[in-house]
Amino acid sequence: MVEQRKNTPDRAELVIRALQSVHPGHASHSVVDNGEKLNQPIRIGDHGEKLNQPIREDSNPLLKEMEIIAQMFPNKDQNEIYAYLEAHHDNPQRIQVVTEELLRMDSGSQDQSEPDNVGADDEQLDLTVVLEKPAPPLSQLEKDVDEMKVIFPDCDPNYLFEVLESKKDDPERVKNVAATMFEFRNYPKLKDALEREKKHARKNKLQKMTFDIKDFLQTFEDPLTYFYSEDKQVSANYIAHAVIQLHNYFPRMKEPFIKGVLEKHKNHYTPALRELEQESGAVRGTRQRRKSPKFLLRPRTGWLPFPEEPDEIFFKEHLFTQHELEIREYLQEQKQLQARKLEDARINGELCECGCCYDDEVLFENMATCTDGHLFCHECIRRASAEIIGQGKIKFPCLSGECGEEFSTSILQHVLRPNVFSKLLQRIQEEEIKQADIPDLVSCPFCSFATIMPNPDDKVFRCLNPECLKESCRLCREPNHIPLRCEEVEKQGETSMRTFIENKISEAMLRTCWKCKKRFYKMEGCNKMTCTCGASMCYICRKPVRDYSHFGNGPGMCPQDTNILELHRQEMEKAGLEAKQKFTTEHPEASGTNLKYDPLKHVQEYKGQGAGHGTVDYGDSDYDDSEEDEFYDEEDDLDAESSEDEMQCYHEDLHAYY
Repeated sequence: MVEQRKNTPDRAELVIRALQSVHPGHASHSVVDNGEKLNQPIRIGDHGEKLNQPIREDSNPLLKEMEIIAQMFPNKDQNEIYAYLEAHHDNPQRIQVVTEELLRMDSGSQDQSEPDNVGADDEQLDLTVVLEKPAPPLSQLEKDVDEMKVIFPDCDPNYLFEVLESKKDDPERVKNVAATMFEFRNYPKLKDALEREKKHARKNKLQKMTFDIKDFLQTFEDPLTYFYSEDKQVSANYIAHAVIQLHNYFPRMKEPFIKGVLEKHKNHYTPALRELEQESGAVRGTRQRRKSPKFLLRPRTGWLPFPEEPDEIFFKEHLFTQHELEIREYLQEQKQLQARKLEDARINGELCECGCCYDDEVLFENMATCTDGHLFCHECIRRASAEIIGQGKIKFPCLSGECGEEFSTSILQHVLRPNVFSKLLQRIQEEEIKQADIPDLVSCPFCSFATIMPNPDDKVFRCLNPECLKESCRLCREPNHIPLRCEEVEKQGETSMRTFIENKISEAMLRTCWKCKKRFYKMEGCNKMTCTCGASMCYICRKPVRDYSHFGNGPGMCPQDTNILELHRQEMEKAGLEAKQKFTTEHPEASGTNLKYDPLKHVQEYKGQGAGHGTVDYGDSDYDDSEEDEFYDEEDDLDAESSEDEMQCYHEDLHAYY
């Protein structure tokens, strides 16, 4: 610096004053002004004047970001870096953008390890101090990881640690690793790492779950009815857990028998388990097992692991089966205790009347009041609350109809089930945030996380909730669909509805052999179908037949030849309309949904394709239909098998999965 000012008379004083403004060990220069630390490059003129005024770091976030980038590019003028950041001030990903621009600039020029000498006639003094870096210790590695986390916030930190550690001998490892990651962008994502950790922790928690009867009954008010019912829907993951658990629990039973019992109970674990326990207890001794088609001569060895994705309902049901006797005894004791309390209150005249259902034999402990003191039984409050929550409301008015008061949050917490009350609190918080009318506030459509997004051009919302981390469209609040426009994207509810209808339409044109259960459909030929297993059936009514006496024009008879395309179209159209009605019945919120991709429209297109097709005419050929009765046509066999494969995407065979 003295050499740079060799023609200036007071160069020594200028250099000393300049050095006093430099904070040692940092690329950005800190000064002390009125006892407060300020962070910004300070440019000094020929006579020691400050060419720019310092700005406090807490009022300008670009300064901290400039320091981070400056450590990667120590030879870059910090004012230039700051100018780049300022140019992208409205971009939340500006650190990545600027870093990528600087890397591109460096790759297009020769590496310059030393800064250019500044001539004597320069107007400003270059205060950049380049220190020789020693071999990075562990603390330096942690700093480098922190820098990379700022540049790549969506990257798995474990990956950053490993890749930087592997390049510990590279003095510019941060810069080089960042360049590689920018180029290929195939680095592991933080979201995937958190999801794996979350899934693993959840699986361990479920498998090591302890039983507390009161907590369990808060979740399942009537567990006996719930777990023994075979009407509730179960997922494929639940079924996989059930098959594996029964396979491990009954090592002497044949697997087809176990699966048969499970299917008999509509894949519900508890009733299947109890039946298999009875079967296992009914057969005693090796001689009986040898004669039984249900048992193996020797037990299976090995223990099958559960699927990677844990099924919470299954593990709670398994916990129920382990403590069913204890639950039954506890419920019986509570029932008897309640009966005694009710009788004592009746004798003492202490029973209350509900102001809603007018039941006059309710214990006072089973009553709750609005803020004005009107009494109602817990059951009425629960039913009314469920209806209000279903309507998306957060106000719970008194049930008398004349009172203007509400039920307090403490009363609702006491009456409602914990999971219901938790969802209610979340909805109340979301509503309060909306009513605050905070400018540019955007909330995640999948969780309660919210943040401020001042840039209206930023259309993608990135949730920072570790439990969520999903990306969504800011406009339509659907999962991120860039580059498609909002009107081109199918809503989540539409997808479920469309898939349900498509499955029913596909199943409508499939026939199932009554003997071997093979699934097939045909494109031409007569309506008497003979399967490879030897069974014959009618393609129209799908009933077993022996010969052609089933076909004809008389009452109760099916035609021998049919326009197959028109038959399929009618079946698919009917199945599609019934499926749509059933879906909207089971999901009332979807009643007004207009599908962007309506499967019924494709059925109409199918009609147009089949307009010119009639009954297949074999003309004067020597083809004899009776030959089909004795010999199954090999080409038809292939059609049946291939058709079954084509529809496998909609109808996966559970036995094949296992």
